[in-house]
Amino acid sequence: MSKRLAWISITIGGLASVGSFLLTSQFFFVARGTSIFPLGWMRQIIFISGFALLFGAGPALYALLIPPRRLAIVGLSLSLLPGPLSLLLFLLASAICGFILGG
Repeated sequence: MSKRLAWISITIGGLASVGSFLLTSQFFFVARGTSIFPLGWMRQIIFISGFALLFGAGPALYALLIPPRRLAIVGLSLSLLPGPLSLLLFLLASAICGFILGG
């Protein structure tokens, strides 16, 4: 039971991390000096992060109670990853491409 919950958590966290990576990678194609205001992107990332936190971290926390805990730790860390990953990629894209945030 705990292995199945851990794999559910890994799958949800992995898919959410890939989704946030794909959504954020669009900023690497913005021209230098362009002014952007990414409200839609923020809403999508918050939705993906909340979904991963609710449906990915919950089973991982339950699977942590039952011993083999390695898969549960991986699932928990993947479920917590989409928000910080997208913020890091956004800041990296801003530094590389040189777009301006705000209107």
